[in-house]
Amino acid sequence: MDNIISINDFTGIFSVPINNNVDREELQTVIDKVCMFDLKKILTKNLYEAFEASPTEDRFVAIIDDLKYILKTRVYYYYIANKCGLVGSNYSSNTVKVDTASIQPVRVTIRKAESMYNKGVETYNKLIEKFFDEETTYPEFDGNEAASAFHYYGTYKKDSIL
Repeated sequence: MDNIISINDFTGIFSVPINNNVDREELQTVIDKVCMFDLKKILTKNLYEAFEASPTEDRFVAIIDDLKYILKTRVYYYYIANKCGLVGSNYSSNTVKVDTASIQPVRVTIRKAESMYNKGVETYNKLIEKFFDEETTYPEFDGNEAASAFHYYGTYKKDSIL
């Protein structure tokens, strides 16, 4: 299945600095990794397989905007974290070092990325509630599997180390 988000989705509030082909490739790498890994974890294995088999089914059309939003917030965060030189971003292929003379703009950028990430967490939490509330619509959803992923997707970013 193709990614449900693309580079073209990163405009407006999700606008990221793309100055050259290296930036474009880096953003595409993050998109590919987030879509491949995170979508499966968010939906849980069986629901993901049902989504992959029939993405235009009404029940999936009803949640596609939320899924895209969650993935975009995660891509945005990891791409910006990489560009600002934060370590630990396993979604990227390169890590850029921060010029200490420009630390204040980096703080502002990271705060925005954390804020976007936290909005994605809010959307994730609402989506998980929907899966539990509408279990007849989403019978493939595995609450136990979701619980094991909650600490990763359902928790907010606090103030960064910067």
